[in-house]
Amino acid sequence: MGILRLLDQLESMSRKHFIPSISRIDGAALASLAFQAPKGTILDLGAGIGYSTLWLAIGAQPHHKIIAVEYDQNLYTELEHYAEEITKATGIEIIPVKAEAIEYLKTLPEKTIALAFIDIEKHQYPQALQELLPRLAPGATLAFHNAYTPRPPQKFFQLLDQHKVTYKIIPSESGLLIAKP
Repeated sequence: MGILRLLDQLESMSRKHFIPSISRIDGAALASLAFQAPKGTILDLGAGIGYSTLWLAIGAQPHHKIIAVEYDQNLYTELEHYAEEITKATGIEIIPVKAEAIEYLKTLPEKTIALAFIDIEKHQYPQALQELLPRLAPGATLAFHNAYTPRPPQKFFQLLDQHKVTYKIIPSESGLLIAKP
C-alpha cells in the first residue's frame, strides 16, 4: 500500500475509533523533525493506531527505528497491524509496544532517543519530560502535542524553564511544542 493511501486509511480509521489525531500540518512537522533527527531511536508515545507513527516514518532515515507505544489494548491491536503496513510502505522498522508510556520510559537506556513525540494524557507531560531528558541522544528533539488545547499543566512549562530547555510552539490547531534540551 502506498504512503498516501495509508495516510488516508489511518485518518479514516482514527475517525471511526473516535481517536483524536494530529493534523496533517503537525504530521508534516513531525516528518521534518524525524528527517533531521540524529542517529538513535524515535519514540511515539501515545501512538493510537499509528497515524503519528506513519508521519514519523515518512521522515525517518534508514538508521532510525521507531518505537510506537500504546496502552489501550484495542488500539494496540490495530497498531500492530498498521506497524507492518508502515514498515512495508516506508522501509523503516516500526516496533509496537503495549505499555503505559511513563513506565516504559523508565526502562530505556540513557542517551539513546533521537526524537520523541509525546501525545499522552496532558497531566503526564511533566513526568514524561523528566523521564525523557536523561535518555536523549546529543542533538535530540522533543515534540509535545496539544500545547494549546487541551493545554498541558503549568508545571510542565516550569520544568522546561527549570531545565533550560529551549522551546517553540508551532501555531497549528492544537499547537505542537518543539523542544531542544
